[in-house]
Order: sequence, then structure tokens, then C-alpha cells
Amino acid sequence: MRHEAQNMRCMAKVLDALPGITQPHVVEPYATRDVLVQDRSHGTRLEAAYGTAAAPELARALLDAYVHQLFGAGVFHADPHPGNLFFFDDGRLCLHDFGSIGVLDPASRLALGGMVEAIAADDAEGVLDAGNRLGFLPARQVERRSHVREIHLILAEMAPAARWRNGPLPRRSGAWHALGRALASGYPPTCWP
Repeated sequence: MRHEAQNMRCMAKVLDALPGITQPHVVEPYATRDVLVQDRSHGTRLEAAYGTAAAPELARALLDAYVHQLFGAGVFHADPHPGNLFFFDDGRLCLHDFGSIGVLDPASRLALGGMVEAIAADDAEGVLDAGNRLGFLPARQVERRSHVREIHLILAEMAPAARWRNGPLPRRSGAWHALGRALASGYPPTCWP
């Protein structure tokens, strides 16, 4: 329980500053190595909002929270399945279960930003390069042509759902790299000394 309590404290530093997002907090006098006591937190599972008028705002809040976690804080809730995501009657999202959190160093944040940018620009080579920087592929020499071809197929499959209103973003607009550089300057993550 000590591990999850530590993760909850860490994530509270990240999430408490965000409007529309909350989490249960550790009740300090009662949490021990063997017992985790937290705020009572109950709401409606996020999947119940699918297709409702509240869904777009909840989706924006969740996306904003993850952009902040991944690119700003460098630490993120690593288990965001529907059973860990609730919403309250007042519209706030609540994240649960902090047994697993992830940490991204500045180079990983920049590479992840590059991957998002490459996906949005329909740039298979950029996706492959970012994947290499993130360590998604083995360190040995990668046969680029076959990987780029497969990534093109994946991007083409994603395209109908992912196209921006006026087509893909311009190739290498630099927006995600600039965001990553600006936010990565806050490293180390806010949770660790």
C-alpha cells in the first residue's frame, strides 16, 4: 500500500492544479505500510457518458489532463481504463487506482511530441524515427523500408477518424516539438526531489 500511496501523493501534485480533474487523496494520519486510507470518491463510470451531451467536455478534460501529465509534468497515470475513470455530477473527472504511474524524461517527451506531430502530418518516416527515439524498436539496425510501409498502412487506416477539418497538419510544423521543449524544461517530474 505504501507504493500506491506514494503514487497518489505524486499525482496529486500534478492533477490538483488542473480544473475539472480530481483524484482521491491519501488520508495521511491513517495510511500505513499495510493500509491505504483515501478520500471517499464515487461517481459514474466514464463509459456511461458515451454518446451524451457531456461526452465532448469530458473527453476534452481527459485529453487536457493527459497532455499536461505527459508533456508538462513528465509523470502520468498509467492505467486509464474505464474502470479507473469516473465523473461526478458537477462534471469533474476523477482518476482512480494509482498502482501504476509512468515517468518520461525530457528526451522521451520530445520524442513523444514528435510522434504525435508525425501521426497528425501523416508522416510514416517521422513516426518511425520517433519510435526509434522512444526505444520502441530493437537497438539493432531497422529495415526502414518495410517499417515505413507498415506504418503508412496503419496511418491510412487511422486517417478517416484522424483527419483535421482542413486535412493533415503541415509536415513538421514544429508545434509539438516546441511544446515538448517548453514543457520538458520542468524536468525532473514534480513528484521527485
